[in-house]
Amino acid sequence: MLVLTRKRDEFIKIGSNIVVRVIKTGNGSVKIGIDAPASVRVMRGELATVETPMSFEIFAEPGDELMDECMLEAMLVQS
Repeated sequence: MLVLTRKRDEFIKIGSNIVVRVIKTGNGSVKIGIDAPASVRVMRGELATVETPMSFEIFAEPGDELMDECMLEAMLVQS
């Protein structure tokens, strides 16, 4: 897992077409914005576990550029 430290208004680029931007931080939470093509499935972690209790990786096909919002939030909060 790649863990990065970002501040408000900074971003992370995944591949050539996904951008994750830190919108707001504080009170133990991080608000992020994700700009991704419609073909990329982005889902909150708690919704993914309702759909299926398996690992988040089940949503990624080989070669897909997929990052779950909750996983990204967890990485940002930990840093």
